[in-house]
Amino acid sequence: MKKKTWPNKNRKKKKEFIFGTDIDIEEFLSVLGSTDVTEFEFEKGDIHLIVKKSPVGEIIGDTVNVSPSAGKEISAAEVRKPMREISSPAVGIFHFIEGDVPLVNVGDSVKKGARLGWVDSLGIPQEIKSPVSGKIAQIIRRENDVVEWGETLFRIEENV
Repeated sequence: MKKKTWPNKNRKKKKEFIFGTDIDIEEFLSVLGSTDVTEFEFEKGDIHLIVKKSPVGEIIGDTVNVSPSAGKEISAAEVRKPMREISSPAVGIFHFIEGDVPLVNVGDSVKKGARLGWVDSLGIPQEIKSPVSGKIAQIIRRENDVVEWGETLFRIEENV
C-alpha cells in the first residue's frame, strides 16, 4: 500500500509527526485549514484524536427560526411572536449562573447581544449571546449540564 505524502515534504525544519505515521502535524493542519472540513477524527490503537475548527473570536450559538406550520389555520389566541432557538457553540459544560446569580431567567427581556451564558469547553469559555431582542421563553438545559455542539439551550420569543 502506497503511503500518502503531504506538500512541502523536503522542508529543513524538524518535522513533528502524528502518532507514528508519516503525516507532518503542521502540514496536516495547514491542509485541513484550507478545506471546508470542520471536524476530523483519527484513531489508531490507543490514540484517539479529534480536531474541530470553529471561528476565531466571539461565538454566538447557531440560531433557527421556529414558526407555526404553513397552511394550518390558527386563531388569534394561538398567534405568537416568532421563537428563536439558541444552540450550543461547542461540546462542554453549560453555564448560565455566575456566582449565585443567573444571567437570565424565564420571562426576562433581553436585548440583542446580551450575554445569556457560556459553554466551558476544555477550560475555554464559549460565550452565548442573544442574536435578537426578545423575552426568554425557555431555558432548556440546567446549570452544569454536559451539552453537545448544536444542542438547543434557550428559546427566545422575538420582539417584532
